[in-house]
Amino acid sequence: MISDNKNDAKIALLIDADNVAVKYMDTIIDELSQYGDIIIRRVYGNWINSSIKGWMECTNKYALNLIMQESNTSGKNATDICLVIDAMKLLYEGKADMFCIASSDGDFTKLAKEIRENGIDVIGMGEDKTPQSFVRACKKFVVLNQIIDEEEMPDDRRHKNNVTKKSTIEKAIIKIINENNSKDKLTGLGEIGSRLSRLYPEFDFRNYGFNNLTSFANSMKNVTVKTSGRTSTIVLKSDKNVGLEKMIIDELKKNDDKMNLGLLKKRIYDSFDDVENEIKKIGYSKFTSYIRNLKSVKLVDNNNAVELVK
Repeated sequence: MISDNKNDAKIALLIDADNVAVKYMDTIIDELSQYGDIIIRRVYGNWINSSIKGWMECTNKYALNLIMQESNTSGKNATDICLVIDAMKLLYEGKADMFCIASSDGDFTKLAKEIRENGIDVIGMGEDKTPQSFVRACKKFVVLNQIIDEEEMPDDRRHKNNVTKKSTIEKAIIKIINENNSKDKLTGLGEIGSRLSRLYPEFDFRNYGFNNLTSFANSMKNVTVKTSGRTSTIVLKSDKNVGLEKMIIDELKKNDDKMNLGLLKKRIYDSFDDVENEIKKIGYSKFTSYIRNLKSVKLVDNNNAVELVK
């Protein structure tokens, strides 16, 4: 997601009526409202064209400013040119500190790049047919037809075109976890959300039929979410982990559910062949990191002891 310090942004919403249907307007407003105040709301099109007249009917509901752009030359997209000119004027006048370009037209790729090079975030919104060049030029891209009425959407619509495959997302998550494990650092769920949005601007757990990032992550084969109080971390899971974890639990039970960390480590290393390599295969660099991520135990006494979670 875009950083939290943008939730008071002054947003300029520029809609290409030729390439975005009016049925998405509720979704567009709902998505943008989490980032700040939409102070500029403009819709561009040739209103003589009957295919886009639906936009005129929702003008009052959303306080839209309809920008009429007649086509003076056959084969030229006057609407695109008008939108780009207005966007550049707004950029250099400093009237907005975030832009939303609602269109499925890849011709706005250069515009998005130019705005971002000036230090301003760009949110793109369009359908899953939007060219990848425009999607990746935005800080975040919302796939409108993946969100609207998603509960009624067939499964084969949730993973097409510009929506990154779930398996690719999972590989990226595993890589992040392994990077943090090598630094003896936990991987927070919030970090995963932020980094995935930077890697894949179109990433949204709703595209895959989930209501939140936790349920999306828990649906994956190789990772799981561990929650402690208000803190949620994401860790690797593996069948290789089961035997080792059981051995740790059994050892703790023999010692009134609590042991010195060093003593526990010694007993496990003495009893479990090649435990160090096994831990690394699971994705942890140290025994302490592995212990810290188990749901069945917790570190206590300033991380000097291990205790069973009851």
